[in-house]
Amino acid sequence: MYFPLHQGYFVDDYCVLDLETTGLKANSCEIIEVGILKIRHNQPVSKMDVLIRPKKLPISAFITSLTGITTEMVLNSPSIEEVSYWIWDFIGTDPILGYNVNFDLSFLKVHTTKHTPTNSYLDVLPLAQIAHPEQKSHSLSAMTSLFHLYQNTHRAIDDCIATYQLYSLLKDELAGNDTDTINQAIYDFKARRRQQRHASRR
Repeated sequence: MYFPLHQGYFVDDYCVLDLETTGLKANSCEIIEVGILKIRHNQPVSKMDVLIRPKKLPISAFITSLTGITTEMVLNSPSIEEVSYWIWDFIGTDPILGYNVNFDLSFLKVHTTKHTPTNSYLDVLPLAQIAHPEQKSHSLSAMTSLFHLYQNTHRAIDDCIATYQLYSLLKDELAGNDTDTINQAIYDFKARRRQQRHASRR
């Protein structure tokens, strides 16, 4: 399963994706919630929000404290195999947009292996970083708080809504910049951060 980077940073029709998981590593952790928000002409038109029953239970106390998702909430939920086709049928051929979206895509690659979509993807995080390089944190929580947007709650569909609202704002802020200019700004930002991390280790 291969997800190519979307060509260009401004899209009007797309699906926002967010997953809640039992940990950070796709090969050893599982999906416990899927949220997808379908956007047409820059407006939400439908959503998918489903809890997933992982193979390994119970859900850890840490994940429950972070997401609010308990073992009891997922006991009667479908497995990821049961909803895998539904996920990809809902997304269709849309570009997949998310916040640090490579994390979510890594879980889809591992846990929905029976399907081989080639949707392009677009990560909102680098756009937030170059639009607001002065911010110490570019987490989704930090950025939505900065702009008084919908507060993400570490629940999948809430994070989708927050990401959609932030992306809409960033599109307006970055309008007029072509793809090459944005690519260079992202490259320069990452280079500066690498230099800062290197200097801090000395």
